Amino acid sequence: LFCNSAIGRPITKDDLVGTYHVDVSGAEDAQTIPTNFYRVALTLNSDGSFLTTNATKEFFFPYPSHDTGADVTHGTWEFSHDPDDEGGQLDLTFSKGSWGGDWSHGVEIYHGTPRILMSYHPFKHSHKVIYFYLTRQKR
Repeated sequence: LFCNSAIGRPITKDDLVGTYHVDVSGAEDAQTIPTNFYRVALTLNSDGSFLTTNATKEFFFPYPSHDTGADVTHGTWEFSHDPDDEGGQLDLTFSKGSWGGDWSHGVEIYHGTPRILMSYHPFKHSHKVIYFYLTRQKR
């Protein structure tokens, strides 16, 4: 197994428990990220559940369904370590259907702090993608 150089061992699920907020440091064109994204919080609980605050479908899914009953406020999460890399994959399963109900993105440790790679598609019929992070707040 590869060890994460920032923590000297592979990332574990316990490393990820906590509350995450938007971090645009290093993001190209960060000014195009919707201002309501800055109010989003994602909390990963140790029991495998998660909660979001102020999250819309558009935050997680670039082209969400028009199902107004979709819920992106809670569900369960899992982490899988990538044995060929320092990071891994975070998988969220939403409690109600929202574009299939599942979402996955890469996770890494940066300066000792976990962060989740996010993407924003500012234009519906464009290939332009802006990357930013959800960074865990200090415990």
